[in-house]
Amino acid sequence: MLDIGAGSGADSAALRAAGCETLAIEPSAGMRAVALERGVVALAGGLEQAAELAGPDYDVVLLNFGVLNCVARIDELGATLARVLRVGGRVVLVWMSRHCPVESVERLARGQRLRRGRATAIVAGQEIPVSWWSVAAVEAALGSAFRVRRVEALGLLVPAPDLGGRPGWRSEWDPWLSRWPILREWGDHTLLVAERVS
Repeated sequence: MLDIGAGSGADSAALRAAGCETLAIEPSAGMRAVALERGVVALAGGLEQAAELAGPDYDVVLLNFGVLNCVARIDELGATLARVLRVGGRVVLVWMSRHCPVESVERLARGQRLRRGRATAIVAGQEIPVSWWSVAAVEAALGSAFRVRRVEALGLLVPAPDLGGRPGWRSEWDPWLSRWPILREWGDHTLLVAERVS
């Protein structure tokens, strides 16, 4: 498995413990250091450098917890992923959704700005562009080399962590509602799984 934008390596470490061979790619030196302390093989780079750093023929490629939100353009996403993923392999994408009803209501009540378009986040003194992509935009960016197998909302009825949500907590309604076509883009995050078909 190739974990692009691996952060502190939590996903890679958990999957490695479950018997999966993983390689992590992460641009932040601080995050990479934490991943290395966890025993994760972590290389310096981002999505754009994935093919040259990792090589081809991975079974699974993971971009989790908003990696796509930190990419200014996703028009080359499918071509980039096809260079590292074997035919029949899966890509698992998890990004911060454009719309999250629970968060929107709470932010409006607090007079805070809603998610939309593009913004800039300041992390450790660095400016990071943030974009909120629709499912249609991500599907289009994957292109004809991929077939989407699953799309669902994550945290559909759960507040964002900065608004009091707790990691791992899900409403009993979430699993039932999260795959409805109209609602699957309305969670705190969106999960999309696609298979490389050509």
